[in-house]
Amino acid sequence: ILLKAIIPVHTCSYCDLSYTDSEAEDIKHETVCNFLDILPPSKIRGLRASLKMTRIQLADLTGFGSASLSRWEKGTLIQNKASDNLLKLLMEPSNVSLLSESSSVVKIVDEDAPNFRALKIDSYMQERSYGFVL
Repeated sequence: ILLKAIIPVHTCSYCDLSYTDSEAEDIKHETVCNFLDILPPSKIRGLRASLKMTRIQLADLTGFGSASLSRWEKGTLIQNKASDNLLKLLMEPSNVSLLSESSSVVKIVDEDAPNFRALKIDSYMQERSYGFVL
């Protein structure tokens, strides 16, 4: 498949060598994402910014790894279609609220341990707790 994009090409006035830069790489990456109907890095960064979340907060909400989110935002990796679908669903505020309400991870704000996390034990987990002890 041949994809077309207009990218800036620079030419050295001294040696006449032509080269591209990171802007050209970003344009090529976005062209591939558009072809695949996948959110490009700029839209993923924009989504997270609109949600006013850090990568870690978005990872906690979605179940994605924060490293994966970082790679998607930087354009070093293209997310799969299932992950992209969840990201697109997060553009609707009611879906974010729904995920936030059903999250089993609770942040406990404590001066001594500001990053401490605890699990809520719901009835489903309680019934299956025979295999381990918390």
